[in-house]
Order: sequence, then C-alpha cells, then structure tokens
Amino acid sequence: MEALTFSALVFSVYASALGAIAYCKRDSLDIGRIVYVNIIVMYCAVLFVMSLFPYAPEELGGLYFAPVAEWLRADKAAFGGLLLRGLTGFLLYLPLGFLSDMHSKLKGEPALLKTVLLALTVSVTAEFLQLVLPYGRTCSIDDVLINLIGAMAGYGIFQLALRGRAMPAVMKNILYR
Repeated sequence: MEALTFSALVFSVYASALGAIAYCKRDSLDIGRIVYVNIIVMYCAVLFVMSLFPYAPEELGGLYFAPVAEWLRADKAAFGGLLLRGLTGFLLYLPLGFLSDMHSKLKGEPALLKTVLLALTVSVTAEFLQLVLPYGRTCSIDDVLINLIGAMAGYGIFQLALRGRAMPAVMKNILYR
C-alpha cells in the first residue's frame, strides 16, 4: 500500500474514532486541549508513514550525501520527481515547526532552537531509517535541508499568527480551560 493511501486510511480511522468519542462525551470534555493533542498525534502518525514507506511502488532506493548534487544531475523527467519529493518534504515538516513553536510558547520555553533541533533530529532519524529499512527509499542530505526549511517556515507562520487576535485566544483556551 502506498504511503499516501495508508496515511489517508490512518487519518480517517483516527479522526472517526475521535469524533465518536467527542460526540458521546461532549459535555465533559475540554475540546480545545483534546483537538490540540490529537492534531499532534495524527501529525506524528502521518509523518511516520510518509517518511518511511514508499510514495509509489516504482520508487528506487539510493544514497545521496552531496547537497544539491542529485538536483543538478537530474534530467528533465527526473527533476519533476525531485521537485515533488522536495515539496512533499517541505509541506510535511511545516506543521512540525508550527506545532513545536506553539508547544514551546504554551510551556514558556525558547522556541527557535528547540524547533531547529527537533526538525533536524526527526529528519536525520527518518533519513537514517530510510537507509537501513528495506523499503527502497532514498536517503539524501537534500531531504534533511528541505525538511528543515519546511519546519522553519512553520515556525515563521506561527510567529505571524501570534500577532493576530485569534491565536492568543486559542492558546489561552488550550492552557486554561
């Protein structure tokens, strides 16, 4: 089963179960906190599946430790696949930066260094597992860099969201309700 299909299946089952529980206990639940925690759980599940399982059955394995070399060597047909893989990595790690910054703000901790270290740790671990697991995934330093850029973009988006009125109210609801 492809990673995208499996991710959609995991997300659907988990969201359905969460919805049923929330409906049954709607009077006694702190919905803001439950949504926050479950978004993190669902995101981690999707990140795990998308990082370790192949996107498509025809994906071939490889090992690329020279930054940008894979992109420069690619012909026109392969460049589209690389661009899609880069965009997927960027978008997949965007919530990591957003949620890491949000969690740090909720705990009153410094967020930038924590976000960078978390993104690097998760990304390097995923790339290492892609190298050693028999799924035919590509291990590339470019993916680590793109993932880090995605996480930093998520961090920036959260910083911008904090300047509005809605995000501080959401955070207060998660913390104090």
